[in-house]
Amino acid sequence: MKKKILLVSLGLLLVISLVATGCPAPTPAPAPAPAKVFNWKMWDGEPPGSPFRSLKIKFTDTIREMSGGRLNIELADGAPMGYKGTETLRVMKDGGVEMSLIAAGWSSGDLPIMALADFAMLNMGPESTYVTIETAREVWEEATRDFDTIIIGYGMRDEQVTYTVDKPIQSIADFKGMKIRVWNEPMADLIGALGGLPVFIAFPEQYSAAARGVIDGMITGGSAGLGLKFPEVADYFLTDFGIAHAVYLTYVSGQYFRQLPPDLQQILLVAGELSTRWYVNETTRLQEEAFALLQEGGMTRTRLDPAEVKKAQEIAKGLWYQGAKEIGPEAEELLEKIIAAQKKAGYLR
Repeated sequence: MKKKILLVSLGLLLVISLVATGCPAPTPAPAPAPAKVFNWKMWDGEPPGSPFRSLKIKFTDTIREMSGGRLNIELADGAPMGYKGTETLRVMKDGGVEMSLIAAGWSSGDLPIMALADFAMLNMGPESTYVTIETAREVWEEATRDFDTIIIGYGMRDEQVTYTVDKPIQSIADFKGMKIRVWNEPMADLIGALGGLPVFIAFPEQYSAAARGVIDGMITGGSAGLGLKFPEVADYFLTDFGIAHAVYLTYVSGQYFRQLPPDLQQILLVAGELSTRWYVNETTRLQEEAFALLQEGGMTRTRLDPAEVKKAQEIAKGLWYQGAKEIGPEAEELLEKIIAAQKKAGYLR
């Protein structure tokens, strides 16, 4: 009994001692490692003053917000990146940049199937351009895999307008003999087929060429013409002709994409799809704002009779088939699918 009392007493003394001196705290679990932050650059093929820059900023902001700041994308123009737009796919394959946003036609030198995006009068407006994108995207996305590049989103630009210095275009016959600035081969082929004289002139030189009488007109976007101050050197601009609606692609380098954890990969893909619809919705608004400002600057907006547009498009169709044949059977098959989709949507007859 005395032994039992002694043990209990010793136990109480031990408890009192522990309470008095304080029990050692349990070892805390190690803090989780901070999530890795990825800082990327996206080469932007347009100058900072482009009215479409707001959509690009919306795209990068959306990715940053969805990722909680774990994926940050900086817009960068071409000069500091050290390469041309036509070299983009090769640079992406070599890991020279994480992302790029460029016109699809710039990739046609490496992937001729991309040239269909620039076929003149194939895309008659933003929604029509979206039909082409949805029809061709599977083929285009498969093609870019050869360059270890992923297309995550699509965009477009406002209608390519035909500006004329002092003679309005009121029928397709008015193109005959006119020296018109163009910027790609399909456009040049159509102007030539309409009787005009296509002239390749660099984007920033259009104003001076028109002022000096080197050209009678120029084809570029409504917002671009506004930025280049065309109301000072031209009196007319032709719209609703559909000569071109440039398709833009958002590229991601495959080697950088694979470095991202699965949740960030998914965020990129979702943001890319969202941006595609933003471009469709905003392009019409931006181009109409530009047209209104051109008119405020003193220019006259002209439109052709629908019958004249149809005649021009029939001429363009022959050029589509010729161009697709030169590229190869895959392009011919894709062209037929695009034409069928455009007809179903009511943009071709």
